[in-house]
Amino acid sequence: MASRIAPKFAQMAARPAAFRAVQPKVAQRAFSGLRQATFVRPQAVSMAQKVAPAARRAYSSEMANALVQVSQNIGMGNAAIGLGGAGIGIGLVFAALLQGVARNPSLRGQLFSYAILGFAFVEAIGLFDLMVAMMCNMSKTTALGKGYEGNGEKGKKAPAIPRPSSSVLLISPQNHILLLRRVQTSSSFASAHVFPGGNISPFHDGDPPVPEDASRHHDSEVYRMAAVRETFEESGILLARTKDGRLLEVDEDERVKVRKLVHGDKIKFEDWLEEKDAKADLDNLIPFTRWITPTNLPKRFTTQMYIYLLPLSNTSKNLPSSSSNAEEDEPETMIPVPTHDGGLEHTAARFLPPATWLRLARSSRIVLFPPQFFLMYLLSPFLCPQGDVGKEAPTPDAATLQKQRDQVLDFVKQGNWGEKCISPTVLGGKKREDGRVVLGLDKPGAEAEAEGRKGDDERVVLVEFKKEGPRRVEVGWRKEVLAEGRENKL
Repeated sequence: MASRIAPKFAQMAARPAAFRAVQPKVAQRAFSGLRQATFVRPQAVSMAQKVAPAARRAYSSEMANALVQVSQNIGMGNAAIGLGGAGIGIGLVFAALLQGVARNPSLRGQLFSYAILGFAFVEAIGLFDLMVAMMCNMSKTTALGKGYEGNGEKGKKAPAIPRPSSSVLLISPQNHILLLRRVQTSSSFASAHVFPGGNISPFHDGDPPVPEDASRHHDSEVYRMAAVRETFEESGILLARTKDGRLLEVDEDERVKVRKLVHGDKIKFEDWLEEKDAKADLDNLIPFTRWITPTNLPKRFTTQMYIYLLPLSNTSKNLPSSSSNAEEDEPETMIPVPTHDGGLEHTAARFLPPATWLRLARSSRIVLFPPQFFLMYLLSPFLCPQGDVGKEAPTPDAATLQKQRDQVLDFVKQGNWGEKCISPTVLGGKKREDGRVVLGLDKPGAEAEAEGRKGDDERVVLVEFKKEGPRRVEVGWRKEVLAEGRENKL
């Protein structure tokens, strides 16, 4: 009975509730990145009203989702009880048959007929409960890439609300990019190599805009603070500056201690920086696309990506110096070697040229998800395009490294990559002959469509989703890949 009633309650709860439209927050701060124009992003009330209905549906569906989950659990419980009862019933039938035959052997035939009917009845109950259990399990998404297949169909439960998060493409003084290897038990991107980053923490970073506010999917101080904090927690590299403009340095013992305290919410990250007479370097974070998880996935994120360029005049403790042209009396900041967080979320941290990371992914030595592969693919022609040429190779001089960085900044600015919003979707709705799917990058996601935002309509990502993660990832020109697919069908 409970398993039949709960879904009805879920349908009732899924009906839109009346919510008052929340006025968007006025931007509190304007930012200026490296060679980026200062900006203030005004939020129009009308835009918030456009996206408010979708947010209301998402909010009203939370109770529905919970009730549906309860009904599934009840159904599974009923199935288990039914199967157990079936086993007990079969045992009772056997016992009754043996007892009856022992008392009156002449009734053996009649008792055997009754036993057949009893077996059939008990078997029917068992099969019915097994069917209930299978239906409950079938409702869960098991395929890794299924969430890229679109925005869902009418009648399905409302998609999960994307969690606001930040991530940083941290570029070393040698123009290498930092990647961290996720732990195997992670609930997202397990065993994959990722950029440092994570969810916004209201305790450390402030409250993000509410889901119905369009500014929730735009760059802001909250996202930037999360990017700096998560980079410190996950790699130990501190993107904060003192009053004289230099990167803040702390000794190794304090670094290890504070990383754990911040991660455990024992101390507030910004308060600790104030004690050190420093501030998070928010202004030098360069926006570089936003990614919104497709609506079919149970865990969704709205992730602001940034580029951060560590100063060329700095040195690293175990990397070749890139400051050969710096003035001899200029104080140098020691950039610590990136280290993982002790196995809490990552097991490795390393700087390598983007071309080298791509080569490792193509040879299946590491796992890169489409967003990470795509962004490093975009930067690979500019940053150390020759890749990892060996430990004995000399580090390019400061002029060459700066030229590479200038090319990156020009590329980001000219392509308006700071404003692009991407929510990957499968083109064609099925796999190609080689087993891969083609992910379109032109859609901004349901939450950003009302603003008219766009992704990348020129490129696509080809990927094969396997149990261990995405494999055979590659980036191609959209027209060429789709034309190739049409030719293969002929």
